[in-house]
This record gives sequence, structure tokens and C-alpha cells, in this order.
Amino acid sequence: MRINPITCIIVDDEAFAAQMIEKLVKKIHFLELTGVTTSPLKGVEWVTEGKAELVFLDMGMSELDGLEFMAITRSLCRIIVTSGYKEFAHHGYKFDVIDYLVKPVAFEHIIGAAEKAKQLLRGKKHSNWLFLKSDNKIMTVNISDILYVESRRNKLLIHMEHELVSLYMTLQNIESSLPKPPFVKVHKSFIVSLNKISKFDHEKVCIRDKEVPIGQTFRSELTKIINQMM
Repeated sequence: MRINPITCIIVDDEAFAAQMIEKLVKKIHFLELTGVTTSPLKGVEWVTEGKAELVFLDMGMSELDGLEFMAITRSLCRIIVTSGYKEFAHHGYKFDVIDYLVKPVAFEHIIGAAEKAKQLLRGKKHSNWLFLKSDNKIMTVNISDILYVESRRNKLLIHMEHELVSLYMTLQNIESSLPKPPFVKVHKSFIVSLNKISKFDHEKVCIRDKEVPIGQTFRSELTKIINQMM
């Protein structure tokens, strides 16, 4: 069934960066790009006028920074952050951003974020299967069987109920394909399923007989999410 396109705008005070995001967004058939601006105040104006359901937003802007933009528009649109700074990520998630993409943004990352937006804004259920390409083969993984995902050296390990899947892929790549929640990044090298956690404390979560460390930058957000579920 064909869905109505999702109206979106790009807000980035660097014209070249905005153009690069624009090229990627125009390749996504279910997005309707209604505006590109280097002025965050103009972006706020467009959102308040109802011209965008979704905003691709830079963070480090002088006229109005990304956090201020989100504070003003948080009830009016959804946000995908496109930033050159990783350190803003935990601030962005406080505003329930759909995804946080670090520049330079690859198409595979922006399409993953756009798919998340489509699920949220058009009510499409997430498939229960992942289709992963490794060594020129397509692997299928049942999402409901995933306990946690681990990045180890140059490999990705998917710890499942009854098996361990190993493949060459980055943690960021698979993160964009996993529904959130229940999947939450708890460490720079780990994503866990909240449904599989048996107990947790300040330093770690326990899943089956395994302990997964909690990174300092992820600790407060994870605690907040778990408390909301209790």
C-alpha cells in the first residue's frame, strides 16, 4: 500500500553540508523535501507553518543551535540530527530524536534513519527479521531472538537465544535497522534488548549469564528508559 510522502526540511547553517544532505534525501522516495535553509529561524518558521513533519537538523549553529531549535519545535515535528560533533548525541536523545547521524553522512545511514521516521509517522510495523549482507551472502536474523549486539575489533557479534552470529559490519550500521525500543545502545561497543535484561546496576546490565558494561555517557538515559518501563 502506498503511503503519503513525509514532508521534510533540512536546516544546516553550512550551505555545502546542507547540499550534501539534500542529495541523499532526494533519493528516498517516501520523503518530500519542502525546503532547505541555512537559517534555523527560517526552519522554525516553516515547522510552525506546518510545512514539515520531519527535520534534518544540524546542531552547532550560531543563529540558533540545535538544542534550542528542538526545544521550540519538539511538539510540532520529529528530528533526525546530522552533526559533525559526536558529543552532542546524548543531548539530542533527551529530545527523543529519531536518530543522530555524524557527518559525513552515508546514504545507508540516512535511509535507515528515514525508515525509522516512516515507522513512527506512518504507523508501519517494524519487520521481525533483519536481512544482513556478509561475505556476499544474505543472512536472516529474527529480531525477537537477539539478546545483545557487540562490536569487537573489526567484527560484529550478534548474541542470540541459541546461537552467535558473526559478520563484518559496523555497530552503527545495524543500529539503524533495529527498532528502538526495545534496542538501546548502552556502550560504544554494545546494543542490548531491554526485553532480555534480567537485572542491572550502575555499571552493567545482565542478560542470561552475561554481563554487558554500561558506558558513562549512556548511563543516565538508559536508567531513565528502564524506569519508564517499570
